[in-house]
Parts: sequence; structure tokens; C-alpha cells
Amino acid sequence: MEKINVFLDANIIIDLMVPLRPQHEAASALLKYLINNNYQIVISEDMLSTVFYVVKEKKQVLNFFKTIQSKWYIVPFGAEVIQNAIDLSLEKSLDLEDVLQCLCAKENGCSALITNDKKFVDCGVAIYTVDEFLAEKIKEYGGMPFDIKIPSKQLLDAMKEVEENKGTFHDTIEDLVKDLKSS
Repeated sequence: MEKINVFLDANIIIDLMVPLRPQHEAASALLKYLINNNYQIVISEDMLSTVFYVVKEKKQVLNFFKTIQSKWYIVPFGAEVIQNAIDLSLEKSLDLEDVLQCLCAKENGCSALITNDKKFVDCGVAIYTVDEFLAEKIKEYGGMPFDIKIPSKQLLDAMKEVEENKGTFHDTIEDLVKDLKSS
């Protein structure tokens, strides 16, 4: 079976690397889900310098990069993507960095781009936040196909929808967590 290409924005990688960030656990659950479910993770080359600059633990970042080099696609923008991103950014007053990432994802056949940006440019690739992507997978799977200790409201709402269809809705986060731990 051919892998499905999914592009991760730099903020997802930073969330993975920095345990104190609010989306760290969700980003970790996302990574586990992607790895275990036939997805090919794609990032752009320029993210390496961005992540290295932002994350304080430099040795950890370098070891992470060493690990992903043989497992993820780390792709360049290329002259055509850069020119198209500049033109589109000028024409529509868009954020060049976001346009570059989105066009790079499109150029590399990604079915989705996952970011925690509140507003991201639409270039024809499905854009998701981590919570949106995982919520969709909960609905497809009919339950929580990954381990997450404290699910967001969006993930809880997706679980509620699934569980109401099964007749097993949890009234509180604590009930859901307790049930997840026992299964």
C-alpha cells in the first residue's frame, strides 16, 4: 500500500520538541498516529533552521534531525514554488512563509497540511490543525485510535459524537480518561 503524504508545519515540529508547549501532547499523538497508519511525513528544508533557532535544546534538535533524515521527506521549495509564492503573496497580500509551505506541500503531493496556525492560506491542499486532523480520525475510526492523556475540547466533541452513536458518552474528561486507561 502506498503511503499518504502529509505536510507538517514548523509549529507542529516545535510542539513535538518542547514539552511545555500547550499542543505538545496532541502533536505527539499526531506523530504516533501518522507513523502507525501508513503516512509519509513531509517537511520543507527551511524548517530545519527555523526549528533549530526556536528550540533551546540544540543537541536534542540535531539528534531529532539526524533521525528524521532517513524516515521523512525533507523537501526543497524549488525556483518555481518560490516564484509562485512571491507572485501569490504580492497579488493577495498573503504571508509568504505560509504560501511557501502550502505550495511546497502541494508540489510534493501532500493530501493534507497540518499546522496550529489559526489562519493559513488555502492553496488547494486540505489544511488542518492537529485537533481537527485527529478529530476527523476519531470519527473515521469510531473511537480514539491513539493515546492522549488530556484531549482538547475538539477531540472530546468528536468522541462525544462517536460515543452518542454507540450510546457510551462520557460526561467528564475524567470519565473518558479513566475509560481510555482501562481499555
